[in-house]
Amino acid sequence: MADDPPFIIDEKLDTYNAPDRSAILFDWIEHQRQHYLANDILFTMGEDFRFQNAHKYFQSSDNLIKYWTENVQELTNIELKYSTPSMYIDAIAAQDIAWPTKYDDMFPYADHEAAYWTGYFTSMPNDKKYIRDAGHTLNSSSKLFALAALDVETSDSEL
Repeated sequence: MADDPPFIIDEKLDTYNAPDRSAILFDWIEHQRQHYLANDILFTMGEDFRFQNAHKYFQSSDNLIKYWTENVQELTNIELKYSTPSMYIDAIAAQDIAWPTKYDDMFPYADHEAAYWTGYFTSMPNDKKYIRDAGHTLNSSSKLFALAALDVETSDSEL
């Protein structure tokens, strides 16, 4: 969350929280594993307000990865690393998983407890198509009108 405390790895500080924050992350990873077929779990960074202080956010993320690598990774066999979408897709593809076909809503996003945005992209598909088609027609008409207006041989009455 945007209001999460920074990940502090300096044991001399009163705010040292690396073991506690690592345990919370481990629990989250274990929960997420139940929803993934692959061994790799996508842990997205960002959200709406994460980067209001990007330096602090990345310093905390660096501390997390450093602490995890040195103290937790060997115990859990879980590696944390910065990645890109293409690196994630390549790692998933290398596992040669037979993926099921989904027919239900493809956007089960929840922004807080029991508040899912399912149907966000699938509601009123016909209306959305009509709007897109009308937008295309308007754009084409505007271009044709502009071309006719630029033609010196076209009279004002023909516009």
